[in-house]
Amino acid sequence: MPNELDFPYTKERLLRLLDSLDISYQLAEHDAVYNSVEADAVTDALPGFRAKNLFLANADKSRFYLYQCDENRRVNLKQLANLLPDSRLQFADESFLEAHLGITRGAVTIFGLVNDRQGAVTAVLEKEVLEADQILLHPLVNTATVVIDQQGLRKFLYYAGRPVRVFDPDQNRIESMDAPA
Repeated sequence: MPNELDFPYTKERLLRLLDSLDISYQLAEHDAVYNSVEADAVTDALPGFRAKNLFLANADKSRFYLYQCDENRRVNLKQLANLLPDSRLQFADESFLEAHLGITRGAVTIFGLVNDRQGAVTAVLEKEVLEADQILLHPLVNTATVVIDQQGLRKFLYYAGRPVRVFDPDQNRIESMDAPA
């Protein structure tokens, strides 16, 4: 778990963290992207699962979720809310994104969890994300993409120390992710 002196993480500090955790990665620098169509145009040659990351809040903005799924998935927020302890989910304002994850629109990424000092954000990953061999992620900025393998993703999530839920939309079920062995 990151300590208070390590905040906020930047791209460079995140890459040093990945190195210190012995998480191998491939880094590709590119022009800024703000959606999956733009991202595909600059990362087309990179191998791996292309994810969509959504920053969500409950109705009274007291709980926040970082939701990750296939970039082409049409997300059913009502279905997801029914499985979480919230009756309604909505897209969170950018001010909450910056306050909790230290990132801005276009750079939403699971790596933002290292900046969640208050422990306010729960990660919700679709089962498909955790079945991919490699995954493409922004390293806290939308001007670069990192490719890491599944073991590296799980090692990072364990280090971040945030609750992680695995959502299986086909089974309409959410479960907690086990810590790595």
